[in-house]
Amino acid sequence: MSRPIVVITGASSGIGAACVREFGSAGFRTIGVDIEPRSEADEHFVVDLATPTCGEDVMDAVGDRPVRILVNNAAVDSDTSIMETTAEIWDRTMAINLRAPFLVSQALHPSLLAEEEASIVNMSSVHAVATSPGAAVYAASKGGLTSLTRAMAVEWAPALRVNCILPGAVDTSMLLAGAGRTNQTIKEMGHRHPPGACGHPGGDSPHGAVCGGGGELHDRVCRGCGRRRALPAVDRVIPAGRVVLERSAGLCDQAVLASSF
Repeated sequence: MSRPIVVITGASSGIGAACVREFGSAGFRTIGVDIEPRSEADEHFVVDLATPTCGEDVMDAVGDRPVRILVNNAAVDSDTSIMETTAEIWDRTMAINLRAPFLVSQALHPSLLAEEEASIVNMSSVHAVATSPGAAVYAASKGGLTSLTRAMAVEWAPALRVNCILPGAVDTSMLLAGAGRTNQTIKEMGHRHPPGACGHPGGDSPHGAVCGGGGELHDRVCRGCGRRRALPAVDRVIPAGRVVLERSAGLCDQAVLASSF
């Protein structure tokens, strides 16, 4: 039996690389997508997610194979104040962080529908709901991605599940590359989080998680919205650390989204 396929954008480093390892260990065939030339994925494709053709490029890489899970993880940070933000910075951040997940999800929609238990996971950020100075463009892009997730979940239900994750600060190369950041400032940043430290992708991370797909579905009344739907009997998740974000059994996607944000 062939392994189910997961497509992960931003697969070369940070949270994306941790997703590649975790899904691989869970029995998935991993397809990595990144501007960087390599990753640990079973297959890796170089795609510039800042371009309007990125969805078509990813679809060409996948071909006619069914896809079980799409993880829209790729992102760029922008550490500029509102007054320092140029149109070019705004456009590039929005292209990669918001437009690319839309275009890639749109392009792979038929491939996802070819699987009975397919799902999309959008990697948003805590900045979508609680931001800080110097992060206006990044926060706006992640807020848009969170809203896009709700729209996708409603429009594509019940055939396709769509969820997003809002991690706090995770100790990745992108975080360290922020203006003026050092290992010491990242440590101080971690003290502002309830666990007392920034997350670490995979391994001992107190934050990161990727919602997996699947599980046997049953015709049941959703305990959130009260409507009869095909619902999972139990939570099924792929963890990327000690703590995972669980999808509540007995709740439809709309009810989960309504209670999660």
